[in-house]
Amino acid sequence: MRLSPLDQDREYFLCGLASTHNSKGEFEQALPYAQRAVQEMTTFTTSNMTLIRSLVGLNRLDEARAAAQKLLEIQPTFTVSHYRVVTPLKSLAEIERNIDAFRRAGLPE
Repeated sequence: MRLSPLDQDREYFLCGLASTHNSKGEFEQALPYAQRAVQEMTTFTTSNMTLIRSLVGLNRLDEARAAAQKLLEIQPTFTVSHYRVVTPLKSLAEIERNIDAFRRAGLPE
């Protein structure tokens, strides 16, 4: 898939690509998309959460913890329990995998 360099919503598509790869356990493929999405829109919390999931999936826990700290700077009230309530995801298995990654990255319960 090619993304238009002029598309004003490009970072959303990058985040979506990263999320799709994460869902399939393809963390190596997910990581560059997640990193680009965060670079292009640093305050989009979903991109930051997607980056955390990619890093934890690659067992790059120090980087995942640093990304978690950045997420908390953007959204200081973020908690794992609140994520569980507000996530739009329908797959309970996917939600649990995200929650596990967030916990491993040190995000507050």
